[in-house]
Amino acid sequence: PWSILHMPSAHPDEPAILPPPPGLEDWQAKDLFASVAFPHFLLGIQGASVLWYQLFPKGPDGLSLKIHICLPFWLKEAEGFDEIVEGTAQFATAIHMEDIAANDSVWAGLTAPMTGQGRLSPLEKSIWQMNQWWLDQMTGV
Repeated sequence: PWSILHMPSAHPDEPAILPPPPGLEDWQAKDLFASVAFPHFLLGIQGASVLWYQLFPKGPDGLSLKIHICLPFWLKEAEGFDEIVEGTAQFATAIHMEDIAANDSVWAGLTAPMTGQGRLSPLEKSIWQMNQWWLDQMTGV
């Protein structure tokens, strides 16, 4: 299974963080596209940058994650390239630290002593239904 999620920019009127690749429209340079090919291939694409999430499962309750920042070769010639790389890494780290805290809370709930078994919590049924709808749309079933 695979998924592509288009997330419009939260700040569409602000300039793109990185110089956009030639030929992109403004929204293409600013919006985020999260692409997943299950179970281990994830990409976050935004304008000139790609974050490649390399997953290494360690078992049913853990994984190792390497995040690779990919920038186009032509950007290397840009003034302040080292600062661009460092700023991109700091921005990605800040976002992921927020996500990790949220995911740790979800995991604590999933492993709580009173948690019932099942694919999803009854409160998450709508997530499963939405996933099924997307699969139907993509496969034509």
